[in-house]
Amino acid sequence: MVALSLVQRCSSLSFTSQVSSKLLTAPGLQNCKNFARNKSIRQLFTLQKTLHFRPQYKKDGVSKCYNLIYKNSQGPLLVISRVLSTVGGSLGVALTLWYLSSRWEALQQWEVCVLGGACIFCVATVVSVNVIARFYLMRIYVNESEGRFIGIHQSFFGRLNQIKYSIEDVKPCVRVNGKANHSKSTVWVKNKSFHLQAADFVLPKYYNAHLKLL
Repeated sequence: MVALSLVQRCSSLSFTSQVSSKLLTAPGLQNCKNFARNKSIRQLFTLQKTLHFRPQYKKDGVSKCYNLIYKNSQGPLLVISRVLSTVGGSLGVALTLWYLSSRWEALQQWEVCVLGGACIFCVATVVSVNVIARFYLMRIYVNESEGRFIGIHQSFFGRLNQIKYSIEDVKPCVRVNGKANHSKSTVWVKNKSFHLQAADFVLPKYYNAHLKLL
């Protein structure tokens, strides 16, 4: 019985080693190894969060023949930042001007300079935040049969505007080392600059298309 058990174990080990050697030399795993070695040229990304792609046709004024392919995950943060900065900056300017007008004769020269600087800072904050928000597309729709895209972005005071384009209208920005960024990038669409996040696309091919990698 002991001898029979040893023979069975030896045959099992031999079979396992044969299977392992076959798996290691399988074409699929060899391709995976080569892909891992050449990871610098890959054109895929991994979603690290759950995104809900829900079209907002009525809000964006887009026909239902278009499909939603991009949703900015930082959209709520951009909206909140813009609203808070606009409201806060406007209140700051109003209070500063009211204080200057009501106490103008009693104020010293340095106090006037400080209040004037505070007013300029509030205005600069409102302008800068609203300008920065314009560089982010909130959503992108596509009609694949026509090859047309519709990007939704915010105007200076938060209105939603459309930019209609095709892939021919897109010019990706190349990095200094000449390689495309596979996580985020800046593209020019009809002479307007927009920042895109790879993980915010529903499929990698759409991000690659905007980088002219396909």
